[in-house]
Amino acid sequence: MKKLVLSAVALTSLGMLASCKGGSSGPQVATPLAATPATPAQPIPTATEVFHLRSECARLAEKMLEKLEKDAEGSNSTESQLSHYDPPSNRCYVEISTQTTDGHGHNVDATDTLFDGQTGEHLASVISQGKNCPAEPCKTTGTVDDVHHQRIAGFTYAQDATEYIYDTMYDKRDR
Repeated sequence: MKKLVLSAVALTSLGMLASCKGGSSGPQVATPLAATPATPAQPIPTATEVFHLRSECARLAEKMLEKLEKDAEGSNSTESQLSHYDPPSNRCYVEISTQTTDGHGHNVDATDTLFDGQTGEHLASVISQGKNCPAEPCKTTGTVDDVHHQRIAGFTYAQDATEYIYDTMYDKRDR
């Protein structure tokens, strides 16, 4: 009986060694669930929580617009803001649109800028410049500063930034 127990222990030890070295022979040892570190799942916010987070995001956007309007006082510009709280990423996004005229009612430039509403971080912008823009052809440039963004192949920088802003600001169900 003693030989049988020792043989079983020896075979189990060999099987464990073989599986540790990446070998496919020998018995596989299953790791118990308690031994694996648990990854905390981000709780899904309730409808009430999402409502409050969207309301807070809108307040942050209003504050950003008020600061911009104060800084632009006396200029020929018009500013507006749009906010979007994204539950999957738990982020608040703010789009600030500015149109500047030449004093005769002709648009000289239009800017759409995307910010992280909580940190104020600049994420992307699209600038269109030219007389009576965008009704007539104008020069358009764009940048995306979000380090996690991968540029869309075949798009100009302006097209890429426009698409990034659109994708960020609108829920997939709104399309």
